[in-house]
Amino acid sequence: MVDKTNSFTIADINKQLFTGYQSQLINKGYIGYPLWIRLRVSLPITQQLAIRILPTYLDNIEVYQHINHQWLVNKVGDRHNYEAFDYPVTAFAIKVDPRLNQSDIYIKLTTTSTSLISTEIINEKELLESESARDLILSAYLAMILMTSIWSLFMLFRFREKTIFFFVLMILVEFLFVLFIEGLGGHYLLPGSALINDKVTSLSVLFSVLFGLLFHREFIQQEIKNKLFVQGITLFIIWDCILIILYILGYQQLALKYNVLIVIIVGILLVAVPIDYFLRKEKTYTLSVAVIYFIVGPALTFGLMPFYGLRNASIWSLYANLGNGFLSTILLLKLVYDRNLSIEAKLNRLSLEHEKEKWAHNQQKQLMSILVHEIKTPLSVLKLAVDRHLKHSEVEGYANRAINNIDELINRIVECDKLDSDSITLHFTKININQLITELIAATNKFDRFVFTQESAIVISSDLSLLKLIFNNLLENALKYSQVDSPIKVSSRIKDQRYYFSVTNDVGIAGIPDVDFVFKKYYRNTKASRVPGTGLGLYLVHSLVNLLNGEIEFSHKNNKVAFEVWIPI
Repeated sequence: MVDKTNSFTIADINKQLFTGYQSQLINKGYIGYPLWIRLRVSLPITQQLAIRILPTYLDNIEVYQHINHQWLVNKVGDRHNYEAFDYPVTAFAIKVDPRLNQSDIYIKLTTTSTSLISTEIINEKELLESESARDLILSAYLAMILMTSIWSLFMLFRFREKTIFFFVLMILVEFLFVLFIEGLGGHYLLPGSALINDKVTSLSVLFSVLFGLLFHREFIQQEIKNKLFVQGITLFIIWDCILIILYILGYQQLALKYNVLIVIIVGILLVAVPIDYFLRKEKTYTLSVAVIYFIVGPALTFGLMPFYGLRNASIWSLYANLGNGFLSTILLLKLVYDRNLSIEAKLNRLSLEHEKEKWAHNQQKQLMSILVHEIKTPLSVLKLAVDRHLKHSEVEGYANRAINNIDELINRIVECDKLDSDSITLHFTKININQLITELIAATNKFDRFVFTQESAIVISSDLSLLKLIFNNLLENALKYSQVDSPIKVSSRIKDQRYYFSVTNDVGIAGIPDVDFVFKKYYRNTKASRVPGTGLGLYLVHSLVNLLNGEIEFSHKNNKVAFEVWIPI
């Protein structure tokens, strides 16, 4: 009987008519009112009997027995301390007093959870034996979850992958959920802390749903790659977070009720995964994933319907959480295991490719070292011969330019090789920046083409050799690709607490480089074929600026191109 007035006393209830039930299980869903149950025993009582009540997450249960012409009450539930109960068992159990004056025993249930309650009268021996067996089965189930969580932690430590991380969280919360929802936590861990037991039980229910949704969202996002599914689960995650906040604010039954509704709806929606699989032309996930979601989804929905009062319940409904948890854990473990194998195979391939690349790079490095050594020596001899035998001749300039181009190519290849092998070590010193730029401009032998705008006495702390390479490459680039005899503007100053350097020149015969590729290795404009170059200069500049934690930008406007560099001071 449901007391919708919330005012019935035991005297009022003793006068009421009750609807007869053949089942030991009564299911009223989330009613929000006290539920009264009448049990009838045969008198006189010839053996020691006990009333066993399940499930163990029910909040407050009052059992009324008429003894010596007055009503005596026993209270159990997860809001009462286990150490005060009549029997040291996990289920709520109360002794049937052999001095009963009447055959009717009344039970009043008040709970924020679903009003799904099982009541039975059995003898003490059966109670103790069945509860021992129940605890043993639950402990075995918890051991399985614990082993799964340990295994998944090893996977997480190895792969550092988000999907596995959420799986670990889901399994750990599942362990806590089963421990307290089935009464083991309250009985063995918190026998004298009813308030904590009640809160932990309810919060474990809410958080088990939240972390389950987070896992499925991440898995679907990574494997199934369906944006609609991901957005849908994201909405349920937000919904569940709101429910957790509502629970904390005191709206406990509302939060727990709609938490179960989330699982029922999500279970239905998960069936869309196998439908999506068969409708897709290009499969991004395996058939086993579709089959597993086809099983897990309906199992969640069907198993939780009795708790919401949507279908009739049986005694097995009390263990729907365990059944769904076991099924989901095994099947989801299969998903994560398959994903783990896929990641492992991918890592093995990457490792093999990395070893091949490393070997090829070492071979290239050795070859380059040999070539540089073999070319540098004859190049020096050639330079000496040009200076001695072709001095003041018509071909002297051509010969020197050819030698300088080869020398520049070798130097840039060597510097790029250092960058690629991460072998450049920074050495910071105080640098008179304007003096350095003036010397580099003078070294070009084209001093008259440069318009150098500078702030006086700029001193920064940086790597001298890297700055020389950066500035020299930008100056040479401007000389090489600008209009013949056109002015090249160079600016040097402190700007926004950083050192600022820019080179601006008119566009030459090579045209304007592509903004998206100008700093790419080996990139050269198609019109630049008539100008000697390697395609390494600006790549080298960009890499060295980044190495100094600076920034470089390329821009063009009104037939002029500009390179701007910012370097920390």
